[in-house]
Amino acid sequence: MLLQEWTDTVQDLLLPHDSPPLVLSIAPPATATSTQVIATLQLTLDTTPPGTVDARDIWDHPHTHPGLDPDPEQNLAQRVCRALRRAGRHAPALRTLGMHRRPDAVLLSLDEAAALLSPATGHLKDAGVTVVTSDEWSSPLDPHLVVGLNTPAPVESGQLGIGELLDRRWQFTIDGQPLTEQELDLLADAALPFVRIRNRWIVIDATLHSLLRTRRLPSQPRREAILSVLHGSITVNGRAFACRPAEGLAHLIEQLTHPAPATPGPHPALYPYQAKALTWLDMLTGLEFGGILADDMGLGKTVTAIAFHLLHSRRKPGPTLVLCPKSVVDHWKAELARHAPAAHVVLYRGPDRCLPAPSSDTVVVTTYPLLVKDHDDLKDIAWGRVIADEAQYLKNPGTQAARCARSLSGARIALTGTPLENEPAELWALLDWANPGLFATRAQFNTLYTRPLAHLPQQATAPHAVDRFQNLIRPFIQRRLKTDPALGLALPPRTETTHLLPFSREQTGLCEALLRDSLRQIQHTPSHGGRGTAVLSLINGMRKICISPAHYLDEHPGTVLADPDEAARRAPKLATLHHLLTHAREQGESALVFTTYAVADKLLTAYLTARGFRPLLFDGELTPQQRTAVLDTFNSTPAAVLVLTPQSGGVGLDLTHANHVIHYNRLWNPAAERQASDRAHRIGQKRPVAIHHLVTANSIEERITALLHRKTSMTNALLPNEEFDPAKLDATELIQLCSLTARP
Repeated sequence: MLLQEWTDTVQDLLLPHDSPPLVLSIAPPATATSTQVIATLQLTLDTTPPGTVDARDIWDHPHTHPGLDPDPEQNLAQRVCRALRRAGRHAPALRTLGMHRRPDAVLLSLDEAAALLSPATGHLKDAGVTVVTSDEWSSPLDPHLVVGLNTPAPVESGQLGIGELLDRRWQFTIDGQPLTEQELDLLADAALPFVRIRNRWIVIDATLHSLLRTRRLPSQPRREAILSVLHGSITVNGRAFACRPAEGLAHLIEQLTHPAPATPGPHPALYPYQAKALTWLDMLTGLEFGGILADDMGLGKTVTAIAFHLLHSRRKPGPTLVLCPKSVVDHWKAELARHAPAAHVVLYRGPDRCLPAPSSDTVVVTTYPLLVKDHDDLKDIAWGRVIADEAQYLKNPGTQAARCARSLSGARIALTGTPLENEPAELWALLDWANPGLFATRAQFNTLYTRPLAHLPQQATAPHAVDRFQNLIRPFIQRRLKTDPALGLALPPRTETTHLLPFSREQTGLCEALLRDSLRQIQHTPSHGGRGTAVLSLINGMRKICISPAHYLDEHPGTVLADPDEAARRAPKLATLHHLLTHAREQGESALVFTTYAVADKLLTAYLTARGFRPLLFDGELTPQQRTAVLDTFNSTPAAVLVLTPQSGGVGLDLTHANHVIHYNRLWNPAAERQASDRAHRIGQKRPVAIHHLVTANSIEERITALLHRKTSMTNALLPNEEFDPAKLDATELIQLCSLTARP
C-alpha cells in the first residue's frame, strides 16, 4: 500500500492528469434492510453531446466507443485507476475501486454511500469524479428556516415592537413541495442514512435528522430575526441553510426592500432620487429602524434630511436634534431658512448658548464637541429625531462623542458621504448607532459577515457572497453616486491630474538626515509603543519636508512672505502652485487649496500674498462670524483663492464658486480627499472642475500613495483586515517608504 502511494505521488508529479472524466452512479438500496449499495463506474465520452458508458463495457469492448481517444499503449485503465486513487484521498471507497486492474463497480456501505451523496463533495469533482444517482432517488431534502408570527396576517408598519419575539421553525421541501407533518415524523423516526418516501429514496444525514427532530427553534427578538431573513441564511453545525420570511412577515420585508412612496407633505422641492430617499427614511423610521443616508458628496443629503424632519415630525412628536461639525452649523442654518422657513431653528453653540423648551417644529443644531460637553442637558430631552451629519465622526464607538450620541432618544438618521473610510468596524459603528444591537457586536459582525468576504476575489463564490452581504445591509443604508446616469444630474466633467515634482537640494539633505537619525533611534527603542511613536514622528517629519523646509524647521510665515523666490527654490511645489493659480486667475476662475497641516496653510497664504494674490484663509481658529464672512467674501469675489484644511472645510460646505481644487499634499484617507474635492464638484457647479494633486517624486508622498493603492483594492477597501499601522513596518519596509531613491 505504501509503495503504491509513493508510486502515485511520483506519477502525479511526472504525468498529466489525463484520465477522462469519471462518473460514479450509485444505485438505491435493494430493500429497506439492505446494508450495502452498488456504485457503478462510468467514463465520459468526448462526443456531442457528451455521453457516458459503463467502464465494464469499455474494458470488454475497447474499440467500439468512438468518443474515447485511441489508446495504443492500452494504459487507459491505469490512468483511470490512478485518478480513482487520487480521489480516494477524500473518499476511501474510491481508493479500493482504484486498486482493481479494471475498475468497474464497488460495493459501498450505507455510510460510505451517504458520504458520497452529501453536499460536501466538491473535492471529488476537483479530482475528476462526479457522483450521480438514478431516477429511483428523490431530489435532496431542502430544509430552510421560516421566520414570522404565528399568524399569516400581514404585519403592517409599527405593529411590531422592538423586543417582540418572532416564531422560527424548519420547513422541508422536496422538488419545491412541502412535506406533511406525517412525512416529517416518518423521516425523523427512520433509521439513517437512507429513507424511502413518496416511492423514492432520500438521504438523511445526521444534521438533517437533528433538524427533523427539533423542528422549532427558540423564538427570537424581532430585530435579530429580521436580520437573519435579510441575510438569507443561518448556520447550523457549520452548515448554511436558507432563511425565509413567513407569509405575514414577508409583507414587512417587502416594505423594507421596496418601500411605498412617502405621503405628500410640506416638503422642499426634491430631485427624484431625493424623494426616493425620503420615502425610504419614512418607511424605516415607521418600522422603528434607523438608517444611513450615504449618498455621494454633493447630492443634497441636507435637503433630504430637512424634508424628513418636516414629514416625520407630523407623525412623531418631539424636536429634531442635528449633530454636525462646527464648520457646518451655518450651512444648516442657511438650508433650514431656505427649505423650512417656518421651523423654529436653535443654533446651540457659543458661550451664551441656552436651550428653551423645544417643540415638535424646533430644530436644534449643535456640534459633536458640545454634545459631549453638555451631554447631561441634551440626553434628558425627548427628541423626536436625531440627525447625525458627517456621521463618520461616530465611526469610533469608543469616543466620547459616539457614546454620548448613543444615549439620545428618538429616531436616528446618519448622513455621510464616506460610510467606510478604513475598516469594516466603521460601517458597523454607524449601523449599530442607527439600530442599536441589530448587527450584534463589532467582533460578531466581522466574524459573521465581513471577514468571510476578505479573501473572496479569488473564489468563484465571491459574487454570491458579496450579494448576500449587501442584501443584509441594503435596507438600512442607501448610497447613490454622482456618476450614476440614472440620477440625471448632468454634472460637468472633472479631471484629476497628479503633478510629480522634484526635491530641492535642501529637502533632500533634510530627509536624509532625518531618516538616518530616526532609524538609529528606532533601533535603540525596544518597546512597540516607543518604536511606533518614533516611526510616526519620522513619517510626519518627511511629510512636512515635502511641503516646505520652512514648515519642517518651524520658520515664521514672514520668511516666506519676505522672499517668495527663495521659498519656491527651497520647495518646488510652491512654484507649481503659483503657476496653477495664475492660470485660474487668467481665466477669471476661483480655486480651493487644501493642505493637511494648519501651520502649512499659513505658509501658503503668506507665499500667495507675496505673489500678488489675495488668498482667504479658512481654518479652525475662526469664530462663526468670521467663518461666515470668509465664505461670503470668497463666493462674491471673482478669481478668488481659498486656503483651507480638509478638517476645517473638507466637509459640509458648498464651494461651487471654485472650479479648481489643488491638494498641496496628499491625504492618507482617499475617501476624505474625495470628499474635500467634492466641495466644488457637486450640484450647482456649472463649469468643468480641475483637481490637481501635488506630489513630490521619489518621496514618502509618492510611496504612501502607492502603498495605500495596493492596500485598497476593491475588496480590501471594503474589508481590510486591520487599519494601516506604521509601527508594524519592518526595517526594510520603513526604508523603502522613506528613502529618496527612485522606485524600481
